[in-house]
Amino acid sequence: VRNSNMAIFSKPLSVNPTCYELGHCWTPYCHKASTDIASHVFKESLKIYGTLYLVAGILRKRGLNYYVKKFVPETIRSSLFLTINGTLFISMFCIWRYIFGFYLFYNAYICGIPACIVSILIEQKQRRGALAVYLTNLAIETGYRMLVERKIVSPVRNGEVYLFSAVSAVYLYLFRKKDGLGDATQSLFKFIMGSDECPQTLPTLLSEKSAATSGREHRHDHLIDSSRTTKSYQDSYSHRGSRSSLEVDVRKSQGGSIFGDKSSSGGSLGEDETSSAGSLAGDETSSGGSLVGDESLSGVSFVGDETSSGGSLLRDETSSLGSLAGEEETSTESLESSSSRPRGSKALLSSSTSSSLQATIYMILQKLPLLSSLVGGVKEQLRPVLRSFEQLPRHKCCHHNHSCISYVLKGGAKMFTLGYVVQSMINSLSVASRILKKPSTLKNTWFSKLNLKLAAFLGGYCAVFRAVNCILRWIRNKDSELHGCIAGALAGLSLRFYRSITIALYTATKLMEILYFKGIHFYGFPYIKSADIFIYAFSTAFILHAAVLEPHTLRPGYWKFLLRVTNNRFAFMNRKLLDVFGVNSSKIQPDYWPDYEPGFSTLTRNNS
Repeated sequence: VRNSNMAIFSKPLSVNPTCYELGHCWTPYCHKASTDIASHVFKESLKIYGTLYLVAGILRKRGLNYYVKKFVPETIRSSLFLTINGTLFISMFCIWRYIFGFYLFYNAYICGIPACIVSILIEQKQRRGALAVYLTNLAIETGYRMLVERKIVSPVRNGEVYLFSAVSAVYLYLFRKKDGLGDATQSLFKFIMGSDECPQTLPTLLSEKSAATSGREHRHDHLIDSSRTTKSYQDSYSHRGSRSSLEVDVRKSQGGSIFGDKSSSGGSLGEDETSSAGSLAGDETSSGGSLVGDESLSGVSFVGDETSSGGSLLRDETSSLGSLAGEEETSTESLESSSSRPRGSKALLSSSTSSSLQATIYMILQKLPLLSSLVGGVKEQLRPVLRSFEQLPRHKCCHHNHSCISYVLKGGAKMFTLGYVVQSMINSLSVASRILKKPSTLKNTWFSKLNLKLAAFLGGYCAVFRAVNCILRWIRNKDSELHGCIAGALAGLSLRFYRSITIALYTATKLMEILYFKGIHFYGFPYIKSADIFIYAFSTAFILHAAVLEPHTLRPGYWKFLLRVTNNRFAFMNRKLLDVFGVNSSKIQPDYWPDYEPGFSTLTRNNS
């Protein structure tokens, strides 16, 4: 099997059905097929982008001026981008058959590249990099599924967990390093992990804590000496103070970032504004639609692929948390303004972004009286216990206010609660119609064990990171950025509670962008002009190739997205004619055969 499959790539075969017999089987007319696709994609795109930009505008508290002058043009432009992507693809499919008279194994890929290049040029520049990263992630996942399907590689048990662990080690090392991450990415990690491990805010935190604790007369031998720690901190980072001045405006000197108009050193996890809601590269938004998720609203997740009954928050693209929170503006700032900004203002920007995100979430929670009273009651019951934990010792190198145990428990509990509440809210929205008919369903939804998956992941991710940092400070009697690397690797194992190859691949792809961007800044890596355009085109063309010949290897949510925006036209292809290539093209619909119009085809199920 392996040899025959590998032969497919080295010696492609050809088939010669008409474009009607193979592709647009619902109509024998090429122009009608193209207009059908254009009409359906444009209508669905307006729904997707209209809702997306509306929600983004509300969360960013944009004024009336935005909705009057920018909302409609942005929605139409993004909708045209997606429409042209789909329409040109099927048109190129017909043009190829008209010119050459046959189809090759790689025809969908060849036809997809020019269609994707033209369409991405229509989209807003600040979104191209995000789309390129997202589609690269999806293409890698699809390629891996192809290799598994061909039995060339075997799946690694918990492989996505180990990948995420390795990626987290690098991310959280950079998080603990001065100017290691861009503002938007730093803000996201500060929201999850807290600001006590973040070097940009440590001097301020230390001075505040010094004032708050100066009146205490008895403390443990290992309690922090604020003045000594502040000096130690300043000394440890002073040798890197000049490094930030070396940062230059790459967009100015070389024309942009490797993936488009990025500003901070490496982009961010959260700046992929609407990355997934578009491009035939968009995400599944069917049946009520997640805005930026791969599944329907009932399957939205952090970047997860699993779609338990109600789904989960942070899908693809961390987009639903990050991009809607407003990182688009951050991604369009110049590097020069970022690096030349006073250090305090950079920390302030990250802090304000994180604070606004927290404020939005808490505002939503406050509007739910039952939930608010429940949380308040739990806090009152736990307050004496928490106070007793706060009196326990902390190491002199720790920068948090209270004991190490209190620090770990508070962080883990906060993110666990957030994960549980958000998952429950999304699950409730996914079954809203059932709740209206039968209100008792709400109780079952909120107390479902499925809500614990995201909660355990986020809570464990934060708690393990904090705990390992504190433990290493106690063991080594000093603080170090390398602690973030070790803590990140161990914290990343918490993905075991919420396994998702999508999270792992997306964060890995984004990390590659960040590191390459840093290489451009500091090590003279080559800058590739318009790289975002070509990366998007090649990645999306590969995914369209898979959608034609091997749809069973696509992420299920993305396949549903393609069916939604094309009104199921993608499913109407006669993939029985492609089985000759040996990749089991008709696996997803083994019994389907088109009802051809008489006079336009002589094919029958038996003579094919």
